[in-house]
Amino acid sequence: MEHENLLRKIYDLSDVELALLLSLLAREHCLISTPTTELPELVEELQLCATRTFGLRPVVVPCHSRTTVEDFNAALLVAASSPHPSGHVRRSPTDSRLKSEQRHRLHVPPLSPLTMTTTAPTELSAASHIANVVIARDLDRAPRLVQIQALELLRTRRIFTRTAIYAVPKQFLFVAVVSSDSKVVEEAGTRRVVAAQRLVPHLNDLLYLGHWHDPEDGFANIEEVEQSEVEEGKEEREVERTAQSFRSGADEGQRHGWSDNNSWDAESAASSESVLKTSYGQTTADAPAPSRSGGFTTEERDSPNDAVPPAIITTAEISTLAHLAEQVRVDVDVLRYQMNIVSFLRMHRAVAGGVTPTATKHFERLARSLAPLHGLDFVTPALVALAARKVYLHRILLTAPEKERSMQWGSDLAAIEAVLEGVGPEEVIEDVLEAVTVPV
Repeated sequence: MEHENLLRKIYDLSDVELALLLSLLAREHCLISTPTTELPELVEELQLCATRTFGLRPVVVPCHSRTTVEDFNAALLVAASSPHPSGHVRRSPTDSRLKSEQRHRLHVPPLSPLTMTTTAPTELSAASHIANVVIARDLDRAPRLVQIQALELLRTRRIFTRTAIYAVPKQFLFVAVVSSDSKVVEEAGTRRVVAAQRLVPHLNDLLYLGHWHDPEDGFANIEEVEQSEVEEGKEEREVERTAQSFRSGADEGQRHGWSDNNSWDAESAASSESVLKTSYGQTTADAPAPSRSGGFTTEERDSPNDAVPPAIITTAEISTLAHLAEQVRVDVDVLRYQMNIVSFLRMHRAVAGGVTPTATKHFERLARSLAPLHGLDFVTPALVALAARKVYLHRILLTAPEKERSMQWGSDLAAIEAVLEGVGPEEVIEDVLEAVTVPV
């Protein structure tokens, strides 16, 4: 019954929430892309997903060409009035060699994602720690050194400042948010479509899965918050109208001399107004349970010192799904199907690289992780195909027409350009899935 309730909640999640859930389940990290015009909404949606769906504290790290490593490190940290989620921050043995207590921690005031500058950060308080969810917007536009710092953060699960070491919390997720826009470039008289920008190869390969969010699918959490704000506005207006009627009645009573028996005095009107606010605002213990949002209002979301609201998917439930994924069975025919997909991807004429050993490991893990989300204890060919679409979407490197394999044997460049025209990672994956025989 408990597993059925969990599956019911999973079926209600959006595509973005499912991408985050799969990454948290595997303790890996992901890349999410969308058109440039939709990036602000996607970032806001990811923040709401972290707080409302998983009960985790997010931070947005805006990146650009002038972002420094110090800016990146400072933006990862959040000031907390409560202890670190995973306990005290681990310290390196070399910390004891510092000459003074002032050098033990750096301190900066909390940074706003929209107002962060490229100036060097000031000192960070000892209570600061790395946020549970790091949303790196436009990470592909950051300098190479910043991307390498992000790579070290994911590999070692900690960052080094000038005088301190900050370890990531136990529940940690890094989300790279990039634009999916492409551009047309001209090389040697030929025109071809290429990705606008890419992450450094090792960082890109370390990201567990890639997801492209279609703006037509909407942003579920943003829409729910907006609807909640509209309903709250209606309730407040109704309370104000009712209170106004009581005040009007009190004024009318005073004109008729009713105040002597305290029927319509000011205290009665104030008391009635208080009762109405309790009824409409549902502040009593008899108020109904919170909705999918957990009763998390906009004011509560904007206050950094408030407690994290109840999560839809708790940490315990994520651990349960991870345990179930480890017990998933893979038939030998399904495993052969998976390996054939990898081989066909490597041999595809449009692929120049990206089908790495790390990608193969992530491919197998994601196929296993998808099974519990569908109520299965075994991997099906359909789950393998779905995992291939998510694992290799951001990894596949397309070859230039002049470097296509058949050019070594005298193929015509114009013919190759015609064959590769309009071919992207999605087309390559679908071509391979159609070519590989599905086990019965």
